[in-house]
Amino acid sequence: MLNLLIKDISIQLKTILFFLCFTIGSFIFLEVNVYMIIPILSAILLTVGSVGIEEKNNSEKLVLSLPLKRSTIVLSKYMSVMIYFGGGMLLAVLFGSLLVKIGIARVLKYVSFDDVILSLMITILYASLYLPIIFKLGYKQSRLYVFMMVMLPSMATLIISDYPDLTKKLVWLSYVPHKMLMFGVFLFLFMIYGISMFFSVRFYEKRDF
Repeated sequence: MLNLLIKDISIQLKTILFFLCFTIGSFIFLEVNVYMIIPILSAILLTVGSVGIEEKNNSEKLVLSLPLKRSTIVLSKYMSVMIYFGGGMLLAVLFGSLLVKIGIARVLKYVSFDDVILSLMITILYASLYLPIIFKLGYKQSRLYVFMMVMLPSMATLIISDYPDLTKKLVWLSYVPHKMLMFGVFLFLFMIYGISMFFSVRFYEKRDF
């Protein structure tokens, strides 16, 4: 398991270096919440990227020839999502705090607890959706679906803006205690994550190479 995680990171050193530069540039030039964007993008793109590199180099067949269960390979990808998220958040916090303190950040704010929680929730949701598709279809055939998922937030925003009554129906959530609501959402998302992992294992075990 540990060797699989190290392999996923080592084959993407150039991409990780890009994220390092992108993080710094985002804080300096973009008026967005970088504390949320970087961890989410890191988790999604690095996980998908590792699968793409493996398929391109045919290294996936080599890994499958090792005495490893396919469920172990799947589990390592799900763990990689959390590692990439943590690494992205660490990058954002370190460089964000430094650039804000120096005074050259576009948005002068430090990371908040809500930034961490919301970005983690989005990451878990995305990973739960796209990983089963990748393990079912492979990288090449799943690229369109992954792209569509990246576009989902924009599409959802447009739909909600056209139907203002939808937001009114969710007003009751404001009366739920914040901690209880967060706990409920986290519990739901981790259940989805577990179900996603189950289906990914099933798909990958039945897939032919």
